[in-house]
Amino acid sequence: MTEGASTGGGDGGDGSAELPLEQAALRLGVPVPTLYKRIRAGTLPARQEPGGRRRWLVRIADLPAPATGREAGLAVDTDLVVELLRRTDALEAARREAEARSVRLEVENSALRARVRDLQHVLRSLNAAMSDSVQALTAPDSPND
Repeated sequence: MTEGASTGGGDGGDGSAELPLEQAALRLGVPVPTLYKRIRAGTLPARQEPGGRRRWLVRIADLPAPATGREAGLAVDTDLVVELLRRTDALEAARREAEARSVRLEVENSALRARVRDLQHVLRSLNAAMSDSVQALTAPDSPND
């Protein structure tokens, strides 16, 4: 690889010059993730740089013609649609989880309401018994004693 190729500076004339993936994406007018997808799918030959950074390099000769006009918009729009679909799926899963939790809470709430009604009935019974006891204790003694 030539010095110019490693920095994306130019073609050595034999088509072996390489660009980092970010520069290739700029040249093509597409997002970097689109190129990653093409590399994973095997439709864009690339190699990882040896050493610490391990960045992806693409031969200039292997790059498709840059997208123009409507095609460039479609490449970006496709990635946007994929991302929006991913987010929509995540939101739908969160909605289903919240709905299931809501159902569980409604069942729990109904059980608690029934328990409150039972306790109110017990409280009314205790109040009545206490009232009867107080009346019995405060009533004057009968003359027959």
